[in-house]
Amino acid sequence: MNDQLIIDLGMNTAQDTRFYLRKGFRVVGVEANPMLAEEVSRQFVSEITAGRLVVENIGVGPQRGEFNFWVNHTHHEWSSFHEDIGSRGGAFHVIRVATVPLADLIQRHGVPHYLKVDIEGMDLTVLKALHDFSERPRYVSVETGPGLKWLDELDRLGYQRFKLIDQRLVPEQLPPDPAREGAYVPAVFEWGSTGLFGDELPGMWCSVDELRSQWMQVLESPGEGNPLWYDIHACRDQA
Repeated sequence: MNDQLIIDLGMNTAQDTRFYLRKGFRVVGVEANPMLAEEVSRQFVSEITAGRLVVENIGVGPQRGEFNFWVNHTHHEWSSFHEDIGSRGGAFHVIRVATVPLADLIQRHGVPHYLKVDIEGMDLTVLKALHDFSERPRYVSVETGPGLKWLDELDRLGYQRFKLIDQRLVPEQLPPDPAREGAYVPAVFEWGSTGLFGDELPGMWCSVDELRSQWMQVLESPGEGNPLWYDIHACRDQA
């Protein structure tokens, strides 16, 4: 595992990638939308030239090939290889995007310290692909839905500690000083960003059963609204 590497699956406009770079990590940003990937490449020329950032304009899925990708005109973060997700709101167009398995990325770049997964509709595919590797990222985060399948998969992968993060509260997060991941940098997290990760996350780590209980309480809470917007962060202690 490369403890200086972060893979940002679903880089979008690089709001998370920018934070990771400022903290001193090397980043592989993966973005299926060619317009967003091109814009990020223009913004981070010096980081790309220095080898600190690699932008991969590809999708990640179960197999290599080219597949339909629905580019959402209203919310670019909704764009997806799944029509029901990418076509929400009615304004979209369809393009063909090259797709590779997660194994191709890891063979090219190495096992990261932290794997951020936010690719609409393909998150579980990525988690299942980690079973092919005896060495896995120490930290993984994934956007969760109303069920428990994401948590169950992380449990099967050997992740032992978990945090449930309400993404609506991410703009209130403050990076700890001194830093516990990379270098300290002051940051104001935009709406929609993933925020802190790893040992800098707020709150206490809990067991898989404790997180299941927390999630059921969230689902049963009145006034939570729809849709729910939470990330699961998982930690796998190193042997």
